[in-house]
Amino acid sequence: MNITKTQLFMKHLPLLLLLLISSASAGFAQRFKVSGILVDEKKQPVIGAHITLTNTATNKMDGYAVTDIKGAFSISRMLPQRYLFKATFIGYEDFLAKVDLSANKDLNMDTLQFRV
Repeated sequence: MNITKTQLFMKHLPLLLLLLISSASAGFAQRFKVSGILVDEKKQPVIGAHITLTNTATNKMDGYAVTDIKGAFSISRMLPQRYLFKATFIGYEDFLAKVDLSANKDLNMDTLQFRV
């Protein structure tokens, strides 16, 4: 019995569609934003501070930002994971915080103050 290429394709079409749909849905995982403002001891915005979000499970930096003229930062497209938030700027102690995005919502860290 000879099976044509079309018949073979049709036989495996449901499996191919299932694989395509499942792999596409993995790419659409919900993502979240971490934002806030960095200020100094005089409550003035810190411009140009470096912000990183490091995944605590993989120890990989997954997010990065630099504060703007208002001291504001925003890191988008973060997966719902646990992260180590780190803000650095010359002349100040590093600002460290644990961030948990597993609550499935954006996180506004409000105003954060550097220490000298």
